[in-house]
Amino acid sequence: MKDSYDVVVVGGGPAGSMAAWETAKSGASVCILEKDRDIGYPVRCGEAAGHSGLTQFVELKQSWIAEKITGLTLVSPSGIKVDVDFKAEIGYILNRRIFDYDLSLYAANAGAAVYTKAYVKGVLIRNGSVGGVVLDYLGKEKEIKAKI
Repeated sequence: MKDSYDVVVVGGGPAGSMAAWETAKSGASVCILEKDRDIGYPVRCGEAAGHSGLTQFVELKQSWIAEKITGLTLVSPSGIKVDVDFKAEIGYILNRRIFDYDLSLYAANAGAAVYTKAYVKGVLIRNGSVGGVVLDYLGKEKEIKAKI
């Protein structure tokens, strides 16, 4: 782990991994800091995603798909139900453990450094702006400076 990067991404979920991947592809030095031992576990939010939303960023892998979604039912707190059939779109329930891990692997393959068990506990303020993070990593407190 270096003391300084162009970009530090806190969290190795889909948004963090995609940000790190795109940043690393542009040539910036970037690291992902994930507090858990494994990226993709435990799953922290929903798994549903639309085909067009996914495929505008990544080539869909069959191992990511747990189920296909062709419609849904919305239920209000008062019990009113509305059925929605997808006509022009298909959705997926993603296997987030595999999906999240693969996205972090894409970031790593593009040059991002990925660290798990890296608990970010604060930010570094320099000249009135955020200039890095303070974290616990492998039992030691560490500071990483960053432009972003």
